[in-house]
Amino acid sequence: DLNPFGLAQLPGGDLIATFYNDKAFPFGAGVARVAPDGRVIWYRRDYTHHWPTILPTGEIALTSADISTRPIWQALGAGHHFVSGCREGYMRDKIQILDQAGRMTREYPLLDALLTSRFRNLLIPASDPFMKRPGACDPLHTNFVRPVGAEMAARFTDVTADDLLISLRNLSAVGILDRASGQFTHMFRGSFLLQHSAQPIAGGRILLFDDLGASDGGGPSRALIHDPVTGAETTVFPGPATTLGTKIFTTVAGNIDVSADGRRMLVAVTEDKASYEVELPSGRILTRFDHLHDLGSLGAAAGGATGKAARFKQNGIYYAADASTP
Repeated sequence: DLNPFGLAQLPGGDLIATFYNDKAFPFGAGVARVAPDGRVIWYRRDYTHHWPTILPTGEIALTSADISTRPIWQALGAGHHFVSGCREGYMRDKIQILDQAGRMTREYPLLDALLTSRFRNLLIPASDPFMKRPGACDPLHTNFVRPVGAEMAARFTDVTADDLLISLRNLSAVGILDRASGQFTHMFRGSFLLQHSAQPIAGGRILLFDDLGASDGGGPSRALIHDPVTGAETTVFPGPATTLGTKIFTTVAGNIDVSADGRRMLVAVTEDKASYEVELPSGRILTRFDHLHDLGSLGAAAGGATGKAARFKQNGIYYAADASTP
């Protein structure tokens, strides 16, 4: 069940590839640097998962986790406590920062940061504070990290451009982590539910893939723009120009990659096995990608038959830079 999951391109063309164990726990399976000819330059076997991000410094930001069996008790007042985690083992999410040689330069323990922040109440729905029983084995399910950037930072008095915007799927929340202190300074929620791929765009807003939120304008899966200051939301895909019956639904994953000029985005709808290039902000489909593959060469993996074909799940589709760029 081990499969490549996310990609990010380094200057020169090398790829940072993350790996996933879909039917295992923990599901993170590590990260590698791979040359364009397929040669593996390095590989870290850890609990890294989901999509990697190349920071402006050239460092690599990754969603990862430690595994623990020690219960976490947190006082909430009135003698009540809640527990995060499972006795058999649970994920304590973190962000890892690597250099291009694969060496870790810093890590940010996200579950610990959340427990010591004013946002710790978000963990309560995933736990049972009164029966004192362990809660979710995957309380946060961190799935995306991006630098906040100058435009969004300018909208807050306590945020810098290199702080991290982090998508916390199981909390249906997107937070800002202060890179200097390692603490959460802001947390955003809206009509989106179990989101992925949250990233800053022009105007200091957040573009995300909303798996299960939906609105009158589209959904249940949609590309949504959320304003972190006003809370205003705009569904950009699907929209009025989207053909009825277009496959845009997935209960898990879903990824968005925005073009360098900010005018287009590539949207991967994982379980519907479909990908689209979409104009921003109109939501008009520019290109439909049909990932139909011949499985005839797989032999036993295809049930021993030849001439079979299938569409694969789409975890991501990306704009590629010129590999000759230094």
